[in-house]
Amino acid sequence: MAVVDGSRIDEEVNKLKEEADVVVQQRHAEEEKLYGGFRSPIINTLVSGVGFFTDAYNIFIVSILNGVWTEGYPDAFTSTMKTRVSNSILVGDIVGMLFFGLFADRIGRKAGLLSTATILLIGPILETVSFGANGSQTGMFWMLVIVRGFLGVGIGGEYPCAATTSCEAGEDAKIKRGKNVLLVFAMQGVGTITAYVYGIMLIEWAKANPSNFEPVWRVALASSIVPVIPIYILRWRMRNSTRYEIAGLSRKNLPWLLVLRKYWVNLIGTAGTWFINDFLFYSNGLFSSEMTKSILEETDVRSSNLVFTEYTSMLILLIGLPGYFVSAFTADYIGSRNIQIIGAVMSGVIAIIMGGIFNLMRTNPGPFIMMYGLFFFFTQFGANCTTFILPTETYATAVRATLHGVSAAFGKTGAAIGTQVFNPLKKINPVNGPRAVFIFCGGLSLIGAIVTYICIPDNKNKSLETIDMEFERYCLEHGVELKYLQPTHYSKYFSASDSDEKARTNGNDSDEKNSIAVLSE
Repeated sequence: MAVVDGSRIDEEVNKLKEEADVVVQQRHAEEEKLYGGFRSPIINTLVSGVGFFTDAYNIFIVSILNGVWTEGYPDAFTSTMKTRVSNSILVGDIVGMLFFGLFADRIGRKAGLLSTATILLIGPILETVSFGANGSQTGMFWMLVIVRGFLGVGIGGEYPCAATTSCEAGEDAKIKRGKNVLLVFAMQGVGTITAYVYGIMLIEWAKANPSNFEPVWRVALASSIVPVIPIYILRWRMRNSTRYEIAGLSRKNLPWLLVLRKYWVNLIGTAGTWFINDFLFYSNGLFSSEMTKSILEETDVRSSNLVFTEYTSMLILLIGLPGYFVSAFTADYIGSRNIQIIGAVMSGVIAIIMGGIFNLMRTNPGPFIMMYGLFFFFTQFGANCTTFILPTETYATAVRATLHGVSAAFGKTGAAIGTQVFNPLKKINPVNGPRAVFIFCGGLSLIGAIVTYICIPDNKNKSLETIDMEFERYCLEHGVELKYLQPTHYSKYFSASDSDEKARTNGNDSDEKNSIAVLSE
């Protein structure tokens, strides 16, 4: 490799910085003119947060509807069909995370969020009208499997699009980045609780007449459309972030081997810990009703009551809910990486203790509810929140959404695998099965803390601009030419009399068609 000219690299990095400063000034002026103030980042954050509320509702409402379908369609809704309905949305998530991660980097954050919102509108409508040929109940559930897979694509796409949008919007608006991103993600907790409360209300309404079970689940699935409508309107009003306009390069020939060379250790950290977290969180979340029922069976006859079991599961989740907001309001002070380590260690220790004393808790559900709630608290004040923000603080703008989507896809793969692993473990016997689950969860959580410490940097005091400049310097040092890091549409931010712009434009006109980096309009 040729010897790197340090002074030339410094000069080219400074040139990129100067051009970026001009773009920032122009964007501020545009925001003032369009919105009467710097409001676009606030809109970006709002539309990202409400989207996550809808996503969580769509995922966790099935945890309640599983009981409804089991009672209403005992022949068609077998354990195998139950697994298909639960996992189809996870498969869709993985596809959406990978596709829309790349889409948001190459086409734009706004385009990505509008596309996912469209799926979030269409998916629930198709769920609501699910039917089988000739009235077949099995056919109806197969349609649900397919439609929920499609809906999962939109839900999965929200992860890289919403995370990068809220992170960059926070920096644009000069507010605390960690709080901005994690308050968006905290809407997942609110959506989860809403799914339980609303689902229980509908079940109570239907209890008197078993024939009401079908309208109950159809109304429950259709209700997720309501918050999407205002989101869709607001997303038309939003703009791509200033940071994306500066450095979000739409590259047809992005040097991916160079990207992986720089970020491979970090990718092991963000993808690996997300895999571990979702393996634990979604498996416990989706099957919390069964876990709760097993602990209540020997102490309270009401455990056979579907609604009572869901009330208890909801109480456990409510104990964990504040963890979202504790993470949000401490991330900028403690650091997301440190919160992830603390949460992983604490939830790991709690899970191992629960496994060790599970036989005692079988006859005393109070301590079980409190400890299981604390497990969820430190999952929220830990990896479930921080895996969402760490990729946005680790990777450069040009590849932020793509590598966030890859990390999130590994997470959902962990969720799909976890739901398969938990079932055989729990069925060992009434005592050793749940005990094995908790001890296994505890050990895996501690491994997550170690991976975080080794593979993920602490960037809480590092701006996105600094991360981008480091990436651009790395590219320049490894042979990428300056013209490939300069967006071709910069001319709209510079006056025609700018001599430097003229020189650069004249020199690069013939090369623009082959440019690796084209910044999204």
